[in-house]
Amino acid sequence: MTNDLVKQTWDMLIEQAGLDPEMGDLFYDDLIHRYNEPQRAYHTLDHIESLISRFHDFMPGGAQADRFRFNDPIAVGFAIFFHDIVYEVDGSVDNEGMSAEHARLALMQMGASDKLAERVRELVLITKTHKPGADDQDAAVFMDMDMEILAVSPDEYQAYSGLVRAEYAWVPDDIFAQHRAAFLRTTLDGGPIFHSAIYIEDGAEERARANMACELMALENPGAAPVFAQ
Repeated sequence: MTNDLVKQTWDMLIEQAGLDPEMGDLFYDDLIHRYNEPQRAYHTLDHIESLISRFHDFMPGGAQADRFRFNDPIAVGFAIFFHDIVYEVDGSVDNEGMSAEHARLALMQMGASDKLAERVRELVLITKTHKPGADDQDAAVFMDMDMEILAVSPDEYQAYSGLVRAEYAWVPDDIFAQHRAAFLRTTLDGGPIFHSAIYIEDGAEERARANMACELMALENPGAAPVFAQ
């Protein structure tokens, strides 16, 4: 997986949507710049690369195409690119809301239809809660792709949580632990984390809950070494 796949996927989406390729190149350059901003550690281009790779699994010929295919892959693809385009860690802005509006305006400037621009905006906004509508399978799989990091192996999850901590390096340990623990509790108590059949069937819910419970335990017992379920 390389940046080449990311650029190739962007160009594919631009072509399939019939958008202006020169404007597309300008917005792609802006996108790369934004995902390399210094406040980011997890929400970087690596995250986008990971989602793009997974996106191709559900495209024709992909590893999971026999289990699920997007109804509107162009909208989902653009939503992947734009969903974290605005990312400030100090709480000064509505990241998801501003990312959604940025996506809509960028797509309109590239020549997208109102329908496509609004659908991408809608998909990006759902990342604020990761709670898609019951009949919106494209959104369900996209949200689950974004949350898949919670269901990785224990070692990978610890690396992820370290990157999240790095994004808030300026926050004292006790304050970070308080807010991170609150996020974990809210997520664990907030109903299903995963919403698509493919992720549920693959056991993502159970793995994510085990990882998060272990992280929560470590945060609430800072003197003890974290023990993640194997």
